Amino acid sequence: MRTIGTSILAFLMLAHAASAADVGPLYRGTVTVTGREEPNRLVGFARTLAIVLTKVTGDPRLPATAAASALLADPAPFVAGYSYRDLMAGIPVHDEQGSRERPYALTVSFDPAKIDAAIASLGAKPWTGVRPEVPVFLTVRPGGEPYVLLAAGEHGRDLRDSLAAASERLGIPLILPQSAPAGPPDNALTGALSWDDRALGWTADWRFAWGGTVHRWRIEKVGFDDALRSGAAGTVQLLSGNGEP
Repeated sequence: MRTIGTSILAFLMLAHAASAADVGPLYRGTVTVTGREEPNRLVGFARTLAIVLTKVTGDPRLPATAAASALLADPAPFVAGYSYRDLMAGIPVHDEQGSRERPYALTVSFDPAKIDAAIASLGAKPWTGVRPEVPVFLTVRPGGEPYVLLAAGEHGRDLRDSLAAASERLGIPLILPQSAPAGPPDNALTGALSWDDRALGWTADWRFAWGGTVHRWRIEKVGFDDALRSGAAGTVQLLSGNGEP
């Protein structure tokens, strides 16, 4: 994939090889479900369909619309195939589980033509443009010594995993630096993630320069998964032309 601009090439050369750049097929989604029975499978189909609607259009708000609710209520006709991966493979069932139903990663592939037609019926359209690699310059203030989130290192392993999941879930390659640059490069998604002891949650302030305008948004009193997903979602929304975060 090409980058947003040549001014960030040096930053991207620092990116870890196992970064979040591989967003995966846009018409496929993965969620965790309990057991392999049909009721839970259908719930998983709906959740993965919501992910795919977002990835294909670049509009994180679309699955929550009233018009999309009918599609999500009956997702099976759009499914082209699915598979399970046992998340407790090799671990025998035991009483302490509290249930004999094991957790599985359910991966669902959807029919692209049917999804595109469904998106058109919602008054939306697929995001067909090139999806650029977006450098992420994130300062983390966990209540102790602040640090810049890097592609590898002793700090922020859970945050890296969460950002990679957001990258795949939203269909945008988000790139972390291998070592701390002097400052954010041009066209980077810049964020400050701060822990709030009083709220017992995280606050994230995001900034992204795009289309000649600096866009800013914030999310408060959330877990770090939601905080990082907010940064990815806002970036996708802007790049795909679906308005302000």
